[in-house]
Amino acid sequence: MSKMFRRIEHAKGLATMKLRHAGRPGAFFVAGALVVLTWFSLGQTTPAKPATVAGRVNLAAAVKPVASTHVTAAADASHYQHGATTASTGVPEDSEVVAVVYAEPRDETTRAAMNAARPFVPGGEPARIEQKGMRFSPSVLAIRVGMAVSFPNEDDFYHNVFSYSPAHPFDLGRYRKDEISAPVVFEKKGVIKVFCEIHEFMRTTILVVDTPYYTPTDTQGNYRLENLVPGAYTLTAWVNDKSVWSQTLDVKEGEAIKADLGPNSTAKASP
Repeated sequence: MSKMFRRIEHAKGLATMKLRHAGRPGAFFVAGALVVLTWFSLGQTTPAKPATVAGRVNLAAAVKPVASTHVTAAADASHYQHGATTASTGVPEDSEVVAVVYAEPRDETTRAAMNAARPFVPGGEPARIEQKGMRFSPSVLAIRVGMAVSFPNEDDFYHNVFSYSPAHPFDLGRYRKDEISAPVVFEKKGVIKVFCEIHEFMRTTILVVDTPYYTPTDTQGNYRLENLVPGAYTLTAWVNDKSVWSQTLDVKEGEAIKADLGPNSTAKASP
């Protein structure tokens, strides 16, 4: 029997015993009222004040991806309409470098509190990765496990969206601007590398995380995570496969933590 129920039973026993000795009519009604009041008072707990984690990711220290020649949307569109591929590799050299920062629970107690405060509700509006100007936008997208992503084609020629990533391989086939492709639901955490079979230089990354606490940085590396429930977390910054930095955090109620992430990550609570 839980501690709460033991206290309730104790209160009930005391009330019944005293009122029996008093011998008053309606004693058991009063005893019942006392039990209800005891239950009510035990259930009144003050919610924990959420915490905040903010800081900067050292984007300058990240390993740079191999640049490629970015083919503009005006370049020989009829060539791509017939499904020919390019020989370009790497990523468009004008891609903005940002990181994704996320905090995942380190223990089941923290995870249970997190899921109670921020439960996942399926069936929401899918996230979007657009194909426009022969590139995916955004170049990095973070989502929570169970969310869906749509891949609308905004160009006037065929694209193909696929991934061979073990966490979730898929292939949407070739489709044009006026054709609708079904959203993809990602049920497992992991890094999903997405490509276009027609245009080899097109690529994006989906980071599927098992937490609601995630955000992209700005181009200076600044980030802010809000409304964290107290508990034990691992804080991670993902820039690319070769630049992933983590540190542990023990978050207290109402705390404001400054945590910079990079090769030499640091964290401290704000005064």
